[in-house]
Amino acid sequence: MIETALIWMSAGNSYFSESNIGKLLHFADAHFQKIMIVSPEKPAEHNFRAAGYPENQVRKKATHDANLLKNRAERQLVTHRNATSLNWTSGLAQTTRGWHFV
Repeated sequence: MIETALIWMSAGNSYFSESNIGKLLHFADAHFQKIMIVSPEKPAEHNFRAAGYPENQVRKKATHDANLLKNRAERQLVTHRNATSLNWTSGLAQTTRGWHFV
């Protein structure tokens, strides 16, 4: 079994629905010993600036979209058979199973 899967999820990307996140986690759990999920909000700020959003809305929208994505992932982890003890600490969440959020 391969040691670590790295799943990069982009805030604001409609592909990362709760259902698709669940499918990704199910696949990764079957093929990897540890799963790391990366979901940064800073790149989204640059995307919103480039799309012409007003500066006062850029950070707010990026943070909102990142929180939506984290909530979707968290719900999937909580219902996943190997996800236990989910604790968020300064951007990093880790369970006894070895799930990590960066």
